[in-house]
Amino acid sequence: MNDSSVQAIGVDWKATQRRALLVTLFGVVACAVGALISPQHFLRGFLVAWNFWAGISLGALALLMIQYVTGGAWGLLLCRIFEAASANIALMAILFLILAIDLPAVYEWARPEAVASSQALQHKAPYLNPHAFGIRAAIYFMLWIAIAWSLKAWSQKQDRTGPSAVLADRCRLLSGPGLAIYGATVTFASIDWVMSLEPLWYSTIFPPLYAIGQILSGMAFSVAVILLLAREGPLSKTVLPSQRRDLGNLLLAFVMFWAYLSFSQFLIIWSENMPEETVWYFNRIRGGWQWIAIALIIFEFAVPFLLLLSRETKTSLQRLTGVALLVLALRVVDIYWWVEAAYVEPMSFYWLIDLAALAAIGGVWVWCFIWQLQRHSLIPFADPYISEYLPEVAT
Repeated sequence: MNDSSVQAIGVDWKATQRRALLVTLFGVVACAVGALISPQHFLRGFLVAWNFWAGISLGALALLMIQYVTGGAWGLLLCRIFEAASANIALMAILFLILAIDLPAVYEWARPEAVASSQALQHKAPYLNPHAFGIRAAIYFMLWIAIAWSLKAWSQKQDRTGPSAVLADRCRLLSGPGLAIYGATVTFASIDWVMSLEPLWYSTIFPPLYAIGQILSGMAFSVAVILLLAREGPLSKTVLPSQRRDLGNLLLAFVMFWAYLSFSQFLIIWSENMPEETVWYFNRIRGGWQWIAIALIIFEFAVPFLLLLSRETKTSLQRLTGVALLVLALRVVDIYWWVEAAYVEPMSFYWLIDLAALAAIGGVWVWCFIWQLQRHSLIPFADPYISEYLPEVAT
């Protein structure tokens, strides 16, 4: 099996990209209408959609580094998808500038009158202010883009030069510190972008919960993509039932970790019963938001957990694809629950703006993802460890 055979998998990439651009066009028009109706709700919806798509890119970067540190067949199957998704971090950095149009519409700490009337916000002002917010975001993106670009460049250089233990070692040596950098930067990013929506609330568990949400999004997306591509063509003989079982086990592990952190945060805050902490949950279990909380418990944890316990589900191409897409869809709902409920408003038709923003960002994100993905073989045949992890495709 060679590079060209794996690229000829019966997927019309150009047609898919055209559809993605049409989705973006529709989303942009709908967002423009929404911005005219309510600029505040547009920016809130944009924040929801941006966090979802950025979460896939950052989660893919974290998974790519985990793959280099740990090794395994699962990583070689997914590494090209991880590389293409993490390359979109640069796109998300550009789109992030849209939030800077009107920070006070999204964040209370960015409103001078709110800061002037709150001693607590004045105390936090050295950290929570627009200038520092922008500087920190620039630092996050520069670090993430540098790591993603380096890993992608070294990995794909082997497609031109052949297997290289030196390049493979570079990827592994960068990935260890890279994971530490990811953990530190995502911790502060979660505080800046989501936790500070309610600047008087705090939780030491939310940053790792935010990070595992990204990794779960990246894993669910990557599993769905590789399985959709494996329905026919050469990849159908590459992504074997044993490998699908491994992918299902990993997806199950991340679902359980997300549920563990979510429940731990709830249990600790509820048992302490401190008003400045419990308000976060009170805002999300009233005014219709309680139904989303119940849906998350059932469809982001219980249903995937029970389905992925089954060996048949994990080895079935169609069932595992369905579970991955279900988890990915519920990640959108989870982020919507995090962000929109922070404004202490009952659910209304403005959720349509969130969908429009999701389409506007998602279409161009998918276009760029496909452009990156189709530039190289979907399986890294020049990887020096492919004969060890994927001997059936090494020849």
